[in-house]
Amino acid sequence: KNGSAERFRAIMKAEDGAEVLRLLQEHQTQEWGWFLVWAEDSYRDIITGFTDEDLDLLRSVNQKIQEEKDHVKLLKSQGTLCSRKMISENSVVKRFFLYQANDFASDLVLSMQQICEPCLQHVDNHFTPPEKYQQDILLELMPQIRDFIEDCARTVLNRKYDNYKDLADRGRVIGGRIVDIRKTELYTIKGDEP
Repeated sequence: KNGSAERFRAIMKAEDGAEVLRLLQEHQTQEWGWFLVWAEDSYRDIITGFTDEDLDLLRSVNQKIQEEKDHVKLLKSQGTLCSRKMISENSVVKRFFLYQANDFASDLVLSMQQICEPCLQHVDNHFTPPEKYQQDILLELMPQIRDFIEDCARTVLNRKYDNYKDLADRGRVIGGRIVDIRKTELYTIKGDEP
């Protein structure tokens, strides 16, 4: 994955603790940036597979999710090995950062799985497709979510964090929109008015 193995080998060969830290930061930045690109692609494919009732696409995404779980395990293992090579004043804080970031990656893979599984089951079991207005909602939200994830990936890969507050605000707005849609759907299911 984009030079991942070479970067890891360079870290393991490095002798200087400060150099290990620099190389590890570069390695993790690249891994997490490309991980966000993977999440964006996966989300697009899940929604497209669901709305188009494309079982092959959903199965393919499901397989990629399983592969990404293994990749996150590898990142965690690599992070542990690399953190042992850091100088002691860096290691405690940096290990915490690594563990937290890798936990985020695990959470994101789990979220993709939680989105993909019901879509896959729905299509695989030939349930009634979502109504047109529901598909329209999904297709309206998809580019907003994809653009947001893409901008996050670009921020990480370019290491330009000056817009992180704007990204956080956008994330909250999108999250609020999703909550509102879920509430409306719940009221519809219950037969109540929002």
